[in-house]
Amino acid sequence: WGLTALNVLGVRLTARAAVVCAGLSLAPVALLTLVALPASRSQPWLPWFAPGRGWGNLGFGLAVVMWNYSGWDTPTTVLGETRGPERAFPAATGLSLAVITLAYLLPIGAVLGTGGDWSSWRAGALPSIAAAVGGPLLGHLVGVGAVTSTAGLFLSLLLTNSRLPWVLARDGLLAAAFGAVHRRFGTPWVAVIVSAALCSVFAVLSFRELVIINMWLYSLSLLVELAAFLRLRRLEPRLSRPYRVPGGRAGALAATLPPAACALLAMATAGRLNTVVGLLAALSGPIAWAAFAGSRR
Repeated sequence: WGLTALNVLGVRLTARAAVVCAGLSLAPVALLTLVALPASRSQPWLPWFAPGRGWGNLGFGLAVVMWNYSGWDTPTTVLGETRGPERAFPAATGLSLAVITLAYLLPIGAVLGTGGDWSSWRAGALPSIAAAVGGPLLGHLVGVGAVTSTAGLFLSLLLTNSRLPWVLARDGLLAAAFGAVHRRFGTPWVAVIVSAALCSVFAVLSFRELVIINMWLYSLSLLVELAAFLRLRRLEPRLSRPYRVPGGRAGALAATLPPAACALLAMATAGRLNTVVGLLAALSGPIAWAAFAGSRR
């Protein structure tokens, strides 16, 4: 809730804190890579599948990969509070993609190359893996980095996600209370606090459950976004835009079909229980809309 308070205090303070968290979380990962690379002596991509699993865990594996690289659309909710978004957003996106890719591939590849027992790896095992490679101190540093990374992730997601109920309330689609803005800090404090409370509720679920359900819902919202993009391109082809996908209709389809296919595949392989939970969570939107009908402006 201290991180929630930062979000209430303002965008600039939250953004700076998130940048600090990113730096503190990446530094131990870089150190782990530097320690593990000289000790690498095998090909980290062999075997391609864990023995006896094959394609059986495709749903969870795909969900984790998509989760690792998802969220590129979420910063757009705060572009109105950003200086020079036409330049800043594409530059930040390109830089982030490179950093995230290297932050995943280099340390994991280097550690796998050391010949450790990867079959014993579980969620949250990275500090133990780092300790086995570089000693207890490195393990502690990676553990601190993991906690810091989680804090930065929460800061960023709370910042971007809280703007959605705020905008919906201002458009009359949610209760007017969600549209309240703090008099001193200029932040949608009600939306921030309610969003944080919902995050606290879902914290009881396991990492696997959270990833699959999150990606099911994210895939659904992504499909809606992509469909809206294609519809807007067809109905308003000459509309002035700060960003425009080149190539006309072919370019628009090329930009939407691959992510749409990944989203559909992730939803199809999520499993029956996770699909049911995802559907129920998706239905919470219309239910909330109906429940708050009397309090909308």
